[in-house]
Amino acid sequence: MPSIIRLSGLRRGPRVLILVVTLLSTASVPCAAQAPPGFEPLVESPDGRVVLHYALGDFGEPRYAVTLEGRTLVGSSPLGLVTTVGHWDTGVEEVDRTEVEADVGQYRLLHGKCGTCAYEAVRRTVRLSDPEGRDLEIVFRVSDDGVAFRYRIPGDEPVVTAREELTGFAFGSDARTWLMPMDDPESGWMRVNPAYEAHYIMDGAVGEPSPTGVGWALPGLFHSPEAGWALVTEAGMDGSYVASRLRAESDGLYRIAWPEPGEGTGPGDPVEPSFALPFASPWRVIVVGTDPGPIVESSLVTDVSAPSVLGEPAFVRPGKAAWSWLPLKDESIVPEVQRDFIDMAAAQGYAYVLVDNWWDRNIGYDGIAQLVDYAAERDVGIIVWYNTNGNYNDAPQTPQDRLVDPDVRRQEFARLRELGVRGIKADFFGGDKQSVIRHYLEILEDAAEYELLVNFHGATLPRGWSRTYPNFMTAEAVMGYEFITFGQADADLGPSHAAMLPFARNAVGPMDFTPTMFSDRVGASIRRTSDAFDVAMNVVFESGIQHLGVTPESLRRVPDYVREYLSEVPVAWDETRFVEGNPGEYIVLARRKGDHWYVGGINGTESPRAVEVDLGFVGIVEEGTLLTDGADDRSVQRSPIEASSTRFRVEMPGHGGFAAVVATGG
Repeated sequence: MPSIIRLSGLRRGPRVLILVVTLLSTASVPCAAQAPPGFEPLVESPDGRVVLHYALGDFGEPRYAVTLEGRTLVGSSPLGLVTTVGHWDTGVEEVDRTEVEADVGQYRLLHGKCGTCAYEAVRRTVRLSDPEGRDLEIVFRVSDDGVAFRYRIPGDEPVVTAREELTGFAFGSDARTWLMPMDDPESGWMRVNPAYEAHYIMDGAVGEPSPTGVGWALPGLFHSPEAGWALVTEAGMDGSYVASRLRAESDGLYRIAWPEPGEGTGPGDPVEPSFALPFASPWRVIVVGTDPGPIVESSLVTDVSAPSVLGEPAFVRPGKAAWSWLPLKDESIVPEVQRDFIDMAAAQGYAYVLVDNWWDRNIGYDGIAQLVDYAAERDVGIIVWYNTNGNYNDAPQTPQDRLVDPDVRRQEFARLRELGVRGIKADFFGGDKQSVIRHYLEILEDAAEYELLVNFHGATLPRGWSRTYPNFMTAEAVMGYEFITFGQADADLGPSHAAMLPFARNAVGPMDFTPTMFSDRVGASIRRTSDAFDVAMNVVFESGIQHLGVTPESLRRVPDYVREYLSEVPVAWDETRFVEGNPGEYIVLARRKGDHWYVGGINGTESPRAVEVDLGFVGIVEEGTLLTDGADDRSVQRSPIEASSTRFRVEMPGHGGFAAVVATGG
């Protein structure tokens, strides 16, 4: 029998923020919940389902736990920070705690899961003192979709160095994990790792060590059969700290780890971060749900990140991009091929064409100026690629060393603006040390001044930057479609890998997977996904610029209605709703833009899967279109969704998918 997929949870527009008085009164009296012995309920979510519990251990060590609907999801877990001015690991005393207070608001995202993002949370701060009398504040924030906390050190000292962070996340022995191994620094092709480009080890056992020995990448997904799901990540990176990961070894307690010594921007680049006081660490974020839906839908990462420093800049224009390099590689970076892709983009209504590596050698600045003019006449913008590796790795592609030195970078950006270039793709970064994080932010800040959009490749995980810097459109930090073109082993894993990403990597920030190719053979590989699967990825995956791997030739092969769909499907959304799915197996997502709902489903397994989608709760259905697999996996058939229809049924073959668009009138 088919599974029944209900869209009854879909809500139109931003949530209305009401009953603040009720929120305050209920939050001040935490509900009873089963937590480890010795813990007290400290903060509960507005709906009372998520409770953060707190305790000081026998030796004065701060700890926390999280319950969901009365069941322990995150067990007794350590808190604390050791620095050159204080150590809050053991021997700590609590000296104060604030009253519970509401944290309610909304903000705009120019691209992402939601256009107007509304949030309701509850905050409470605990102030601790170490044996020498130095204070540390831990700010706890609990919302209906999860928990976030950060460390604050008051004071006015100019240089403080962190020596260790004690934070951990404890899960029961029966929990399962979906984790991506980090890579050794300077490993892989041309020593470009780490770049967050690996397959997830899915449905693993708690405590299984990372096969690389250098940790697990954030985000990490965990499932407790009794309590529910948790996605562990971080947010609010401002350059004052490193980007973290989880330690390789675990007995069920996954501790925060810092970058490896071999990463960085230069010899001797320290692992330990330094900062001035007062200091606030990045947020440690745990998104929770009794099923995976809240994790896929959550905006918690951007909720706790800093507001936009740019306002809502007019030059930020989300859209699709044609990209010749994915299907045709280096040989395509020549003027005549790029003009063909500009013509294709113009005909299809794509906003951009990405001109990739070696453009400085094969096209040149004068040639780029000509392409910019040619594209502008057709309402298409040009994005150009840069190698930003400095001395970290051996990647030879050029232009190189134009984004490392601040003066050179600003001169380059000024030149690009004069040429009329719309954005950059910056590739081959050097890991997660503090200096590298600052490099990312400096690029974003300088690019904003010259009105350039930014796409990071060979890069770290996004950690809320799309809210703080709206010109940050997307990042790779994923084993994307290019790896499918590199070898058959990755192509064979492509369907299940794609069905994993919405539950982890793409749940926390924009992801430049670069979906959609229509050729049987892609590079060195035979593609395992169907055409309908590749079309559906445009809804399933979120990216402020969605690069497509189509060519003029491959687009001519597909029906007009497929080309029309790819032209019309948005890349920035007003609302996102999880419908059904399981990590690595399948997913069905619904996203709204205006009065249209777009539904995408992909089947990551070899077995057929029948689904029946109930549209009775999205409003009055005026009309709709459904694209499904045809007679074989290289054909797509179209069928109407009739006005006032409430359901449609889809038979997804193995590695197949579907896409639908529904216009509603109320």
